[in-house]
Amino acid sequence: MFEVTTEIIVGVSFGFVVGIGPAITVGALGTIGEYLSREFSGRQSIAVALPLAAGNAYAVGLIAPPATAIRGHTPRLAAASIVVVTLALYANGHGSRIGSELPIGTAGRLVRGRSLSGDATEAIDASGQVSIQSTGGVRDLEGYPPLPPNLRRSLEDEVWRLPADLPRSELERRLETRLRTSYDLSAVSVSVDGRARATIAAAPPTSVAGSRIPEGWRAITIEALIPTGLYADETVVLSTDATDVEGIVLETHASIDAGPSERDAGEVSSTAADHPTGGSEGGRRRLTVAIPATDAEPVLGANRIHVTVPPDETTPTVEAFVRLGRAGHHVYRCQVGNVVASIDSETVDEDDITPLVAESDVANGGPDTRHRWIVDPDLDRLEDRADVFVVADSTTIHRLAGRSRRESDGPAGVRVSKEPAVKR
Repeated sequence: MFEVTTEIIVGVSFGFVVGIGPAITVGALGTIGEYLSREFSGRQSIAVALPLAAGNAYAVGLIAPPATAIRGHTPRLAAASIVVVTLALYANGHGSRIGSELPIGTAGRLVRGRSLSGDATEAIDASGQVSIQSTGGVRDLEGYPPLPPNLRRSLEDEVWRLPADLPRSELERRLETRLRTSYDLSAVSVSVDGRARATIAAAPPTSVAGSRIPEGWRAITIEALIPTGLYADETVVLSTDATDVEGIVLETHASIDAGPSERDAGEVSSTAADHPTGGSEGGRRRLTVAIPATDAEPVLGANRIHVTVPPDETTPTVEAFVRLGRAGHHVYRCQVGNVVASIDSETVDEDDITPLVAESDVANGGPDTRHRWIVDPDLDRLEDRADVFVVADSTTIHRLAGRSRRESDGPAGVRVSKEPAVKR
């Protein structure tokens, strides 16, 4: 039993050694037969492979001519023959498949796509170029941000000239390529009908918002009241009931409650064209803001969000005015005579008014201090028409302002300070 097993293993090895060459030959014959439309069957492949394998085995000395020597290795020869037949059938199948796929000598069929109809002749000029224009509004692609309004208008108004003898599929492909390269669109889909009218759906460049998000931050979209003149890349503060988060404006859109025309436009209001003073138009709108990723969840979970714009630079002067406003006091500019007359007539109480600075031709320190600001001035030593800044509560300020409107020949005093719209 051990000797038979050994003979089978040796036969399989010999089969692979002597069967590779015949298999290659059979595969080539199968390819040629399929190419010439003459079938090379499995029986024919076996009939070719076995003699070639036997001759190969005799040539390398694997079998000897005496019949007695051959009969002594019957299991070995049977296993080798099975391997040779298997390789031949496998090579014949692959050769037939390769022969059927070869394009050599075959005439390719010319496939013509649908071309423009006769109704499009009016759009074709003398040089054979057809003018293609968008029909209707440019649609947004699902899964992408909406197009900016200026880009949408450009796509709707522009006319493209392409060769009129091209099939419509080629016109669509060329127009998509031109739109993608000209406007840097992240995705575009074009359909051209027989009258050379294009239906366009496009997505804005991906760099509109994504490239401006700092590392570790996240872009979110909220709906809130925003001030007029808000620009992209401007710093804002998002205030919720629980926290204040500072973020960077990426873009603003029309409110989701706006009419169909505004909502379909996906209006981006970060350009100066939206408002005469520049920036976005104020009101309740959708705002896309980049904020730290750790603060995104609390902001998105808030029921109400207030958007405030901090000053570009916080100075001690601004902080002082803010603190005064929060304490219920304001700075008011008026003339010294108005303040003195209000005190004398008991319209206001002298203890409720604190003079801060004043400017007068008659100064406390003599001629060297003329036309200078005097800190903590003495009202009795100033001219009646000298300007003075005083601090008082809201009621006192209103009384001073009312007297100024009644008695002053010039313009009434102007309130020069109030609490800025900033939340710290």
